Amino acid sequence: MDALVEQFIMPNFSIIISKRNSGKTHILQNLCKRLLESGRLAKANIVLMSSTASISGDWSFLPDSNKRFAYDEEVLKKLLVWQRRRITLLKKRADRSKTSVVLPSLVLVLDDILGTGGNRQKGSGNKHHAFSETLRWLACQGRHFKITVLFAVQSPAVVQSTVIRGNADFVLLGQLSVEQQAAAFKLVTGRTYSEFKKMVSENDNFGFWLYNTMRPSGDRWTQVRAEENFDPRFRLAFKNHKAKPKKSKGTIEDANTKKDHGEK
Repeated sequence: MDALVEQFIMPNFSIIISKRNSGKTHILQNLCKRLLESGRLAKANIVLMSSTASISGDWSFLPDSNKRFAYDEEVLKKLLVWQRRRITLLKKRADRSKTSVVLPSLVLVLDDILGTGGNRQKGSGNKHHAFSETLRWLACQGRHFKITVLFAVQSPAVVQSTVIRGNADFVLLGQLSVEQQAAAFKLVTGRTYSEFKKMVSENDNFGFWLYNTMRPSGDRWTQVRAEENFDPRFRLAFKNHKAKPKKSKGTIEDANTKKDHGEK
């Protein structure tokens, strides 16, 4: 995990592809935990869309208001409008006052959303998500508005979109089926197909290969592993509420002292 956290420059558009029950959600939880602990998400809003979180209890450390249990294109569009407006407003205020400002970021975790929400939008299922205008906009323009996307999928349908495929900053590959291998190979370079298949075939649960397109030169591949002892209860350490000072009721001695000095 250390290598992933160190290389994880934000904002970005990340794709995580792996079979079911092979650690996709686990590595995302670990990544968010590490980023929270380091303070790198201190000025961030995390919003989760997941088809499995309500069943498994995953992501229980996030407030309910920050979670959607299916993909919702309309909600996603509203979030993007909100983020763009607040970034634009803060930049204008900083320009007028000639001061610097820390711009707030938005982290969108899309965990196993393919095949969900299609009945409410045009198109249906995987095809809709792969060619969603909103997701394509996020891949191309999201980073300009401090938006980081963590897109975890089982189906390789998402890489049917050349826009999403060509704008992925980080690719995490876990255990892959033959179909997933063929699709995921389109996202990466630096290995022959035979070398690529051998690499990913050695992954076990919680094991991933990280492909970093933001690395300008050299080998872009790093082997990473999620921490298996993840405890979602760590949220208790991040409530970050400031203790309100208690009003002193005063003692009998304090009252007598005030009387001696003529105070009411």
